[in-house]
Amino acid sequence: MLKKIKLENFKSFGEPQEIELAPLTLLYGPNSSGKSSIIQSLLLIKQSMESRNQHAAPTFSGNLVDLGSFKTVVHKHDAEKDISFEIEYMSSLDIEEHRAKTSNNPVFGKQDLRTLRLQYSSYEVGLESVNYLKDMYFSCYQNNSMNKLVEFDIKNLKGRKFGVDRESAFHVGNYGQESLRKFIFNRVKKTNSKVNENQLIKALEEELNLSVDLNLPVYSMFADGGEHINSIFSQIFSEVKFKFEELKYLGPLRSAPKRFYSNVNDGSDNIALKLSEEQDQVVEKINYWFGKFEIPYKLSVEDVGNLVTGKILSIQLKDTRTDTVVTPADVGFGIGQVLPIIIESLVNRNTTICVEQPEIHLHPRLQAHLADLFIESIKNNNQWVIETHSEALLLRLQRRIRNKSSDISHKQVKVSYVDCSELGAQVTDLPLDDEGDFLKHWPDGFFEERLTEQFGD
Repeated sequence: MLKKIKLENFKSFGEPQEIELAPLTLLYGPNSSGKSSIIQSLLLIKQSMESRNQHAAPTFSGNLVDLGSFKTVVHKHDAEKDISFEIEYMSSLDIEEHRAKTSNNPVFGKQDLRTLRLQYSSYEVGLESVNYLKDMYFSCYQNNSMNKLVEFDIKNLKGRKFGVDRESAFHVGNYGQESLRKFIFNRVKKTNSKVNENQLIKALEEELNLSVDLNLPVYSMFADGGEHINSIFSQIFSEVKFKFEELKYLGPLRSAPKRFYSNVNDGSDNIALKLSEEQDQVVEKINYWFGKFEIPYKLSVEDVGNLVTGKILSIQLKDTRTDTVVTPADVGFGIGQVLPIIIESLVNRNTTICVEQPEIHLHPRLQAHLADLFIESIKNNNQWVIETHSEALLLRLQRRIRNKSSDISHKQVKVSYVDCSELGAQVTDLPLDDEGDFLKHWPDGFFEERLTEQFGD
């Protein structure tokens, strides 16, 4: 599960801002404050990880999200700034399981403790994306006494490029490795360090080897157990990659329902694809939630195709009040907007689902019922990141937390308020207690309109 995202210089976000995430995360705030940018940052990471671009720069324009280019995305269009994303997630990796294999070995070698931190960045030259090593920090301590032997921290290495190859900007090729070694050696020579240069060079030659199995800025600097430790990093990276591959997104305007769906197996229409794959189980559950939502229809799916046309699905709604059969295209727009949300909540497991304005075109009572749908969905280890303005949705969540018999705890809900300032978007965490009450006051001007209209002059 994603635990936290930190944004810096991304769209409306200037100074670093942390957004705590939970199984249910609700993002509130005025229009154009930066709420959607939080979800867009996750989509940009997913889109970039799935890209096969050789240069592996962020894929700002794609099928998931179209953000233009670096210059349109960076805060205040200041191309001298660096965009930064930081993700914290809960890993399924059992560290204790691996401790025995590594506890007897110094982490960075037998004799000296060496630390190397590299930060990569990229910039555009015309249509070409160029990756470069931005910052480097290196230190060497004597392991038995912890005396510092050598240390340097270099910023803004834009003028010295290291070779970058493969599909990831985080992978330094053979040329880059050798260039990096020489750079460190020359830097050590310029210091007044008492370190034995020959021993340091020999240690680096033996241990400063980039794992060929990783696409992360992780260097193998381990005398013993290095292969095992690299496998740990590899597993962590695989988890992160899988987490973003499985991330789902529902925009603020879901596709208008159609009368017929054809070629459902090509994945072009999510509703038709989901209903085609798991028709019987999903339809039964959809009708259960239609009942919970007090939607007076019963859904069914009919294949009206033939040998010539192939599979053509017709989604039909039977009015339980009049027995009249219609399609979603014939009824109010709200049903077509909520149906994709219901489907995603039912068919996914262990998935992060981002949705903008789930309440759109829904009566306040139905907005409140969405909370129950989300609560049921997180039982399957799903995680929801919800951009919303709905007061009814929040009030239902608070009510369920207050009701101790409900399957939701205040620890499973995060509410964040995003607002604008001179420094850019600012995120305020609004924690709930075990009674569902807020521990902080809401920022001015939000959810106060009702009182203003009732009692204002």
